[in-house]
Amino acid sequence: VRSANPLPMLLLSGSVCLLGFTLFALVAFFIPNTDRSFFPPYLALPESGFELSNYYILYGVICLNALILFGFYLLALRAVGAGNSADSESTGDLAGERGEQADLTNGSDEKRRPGIWSDRNNRIIFAFSIVFHLLMFITPFLLSTDVFDYIRHGRIFAFYGENPLVVPATYFPQDPFFSLGGWVGTGSVYGSLHVYVPALLARIAGDGVAANLLLFRGFFISLNLVNLVLIWKIASRIKPGLERKALVFYGWNPFILTLVVANAHNDLLMLALVSVNL
Repeated sequence: VRSANPLPMLLLSGSVCLLGFTLFALVAFFIPNTDRSFFPPYLALPESGFELSNYYILYGVICLNALILFGFYLLALRAVGAGNSADSESTGDLAGERGEQADLTNGSDEKRRPGIWSDRNNRIIFAFSIVFHLLMFITPFLLSTDVFDYIRHGRIFAFYGENPLVVPATYFPQDPFFSLGGWVGTGSVYGSLHVYVPALLARIAGDGVAANLLLFRGFFISLNLVNLVLIWKIASRIKPGLERKALVFYGWNPFILTLVVANAHNDLLMLALVSVNL
C-alpha cells in the first residue's frame, strides 16, 4: 500500500505539465510574421500569405509539447487512480483489523492506520490547477477570437444602447473592436445573460484591447476556479474518493486549459451555472 503513494508521480507530472504550459504561453513570441501591434499580442497566428514550409519545425515543437503534456496528464490520472485503489484496500484491511482487535480487546480503542491520501496531497492538486490557470491568464496565445465577439456584444449594449441579439456589429464600423475577431454580421447567439455580463465587463474595460482581453479572460478564469471547487464537492458527494481524480481530469486537462480557459470561452459560465445547481 505504501508503494502506491501517488505524491511522487503527481509532483513529477505536475512539474512537467507546468513546463509544457509555460512553453505554450511563450511560443507566441517565436512565431514569425505575427502582428505584434497590440500588447499583449491578441492573436499569435501568422499573417496571410505565409509559406507552410517555413513553420514545420515550429509545428513539430508544438505537437511534441502537446504529446508530452497529454502523456504526463494521463500519468497523473493513473497515479490518482492507483492512490484511490490503495486507499480502498487500506480501508478494507483496517476494517478487518478493527474486527479482530474488537474481539481481542473487547471494544477498546485502536489506532487508525494513515491512508494514502492526505490534505497535503489534495492541496498539491489544487495548487497545480491554480498555477496552470494563472499561466493561461498571462499567455498572449489565442487559438480562437470568440472573446472579441463577446467584447463587441457587450459594447453594442453598453456603449450604443442596442440589443446585440438582433443588432450585429456591422452597424458600428467605427468601433475600435470592429476589425477584431469574426462574425461581425451576426448577432449574439448566447442569450440575454450573455448580453448583461459582457456589457458590464466592456463598460469597465473601456476601449483598450489589452484591458478588455485581460478583464474578460480574468473573469472567465475566475469562474473556472469556482468550477474546480464545485466539481470537487459534486464528486465527493456522488462518490467519496473520486473528487481527486475528477479535479485532475478537469483542472489539469491540456485540452480544456489551452482551448477553453486560455481563450476565455463562455462555456465556463454555463458550466458554473449548471454545477452550482447540482
